[in-house]
Amino acid sequence: MDLLCNNVILFPDLQNDLDFQNIRNFKPREQLKEMNKFTKNTNGKVGILYGLRRTGKTVLLKQWLQNLQYEEQKKAVYILIDSENICQVHHDLRILKENGYKYIAIDEITACEDFTNRAAPLSDNFAKSGMKIFIAGTDSLSLWLAIQDKLFDRAIIFHMTYISFSEWSCIVYKQPLNDYIRYGCLLHLQPTLGEIQHSVPIPWTEDDMESYFNSSIARNIQNSIFNYEVPLMMHNLSNFSLICVV
Repeated sequence: MDLLCNNVILFPDLQNDLDFQNIRNFKPREQLKEMNKFTKNTNGKVGILYGLRRTGKTVLLKQWLQNLQYEEQKKAVYILIDSENICQVHHDLRILKENGYKYIAIDEITACEDFTNRAAPLSDNFAKSGMKIFIAGTDSLSLWLAIQDKLFDRAIIFHMTYISFSEWSCIVYKQPLNDYIRYGCLLHLQPTLGEIQHSVPIPWTEDDMESYFNSSIARNIQNSIFNYEVPLMMHNLSNFSLICVV
């Protein structure tokens, strides 16, 4: 297939990929049940995993693909966005649809500079034709803006920021409460491939944690201001503050 995105994993490579094999050791995230329900419906909407960095979005995307039945997995694809634009993503989705692929997980989609303004075809051209699409990205504000505009009434949101200690300890092999507090209640034990590619720092000290939260908020705002076509002052800034805090 003539695909334009650089990091596309198709079946059966999904089963052999080392990251996917490691994910099998993790307890299923609590949101996975709702994602499975979403997969079975036919509403033509896009699933959005929404939250700050290190809240388990990539883990959950991969768990969703692993949880598919074998016949469904043969139609599954994982796409990690690097420097591609959204038009290249749309091109690849058309090719994948023509070749019978139906279950699509797109990670780091907010790395596409034009994602916020051209997100609607994900639902209108693909999800409504029967493809099951989940997207996730580190820029939670860009996702929120897309939900308010181009994906309005075209998406189902799965909020990922909060991780309870009981869930956290199961996912990271029953680590103690002190580590849960140390890592800011986030999944910080090892970086994901997407974070390595996009140079996202992993907090280890108090200063690192402060830098992490500041960069998470600042990068969200800067990236969204740079890429969004409507001045942000037209939106409710109190909502922005709430999004950044949570």
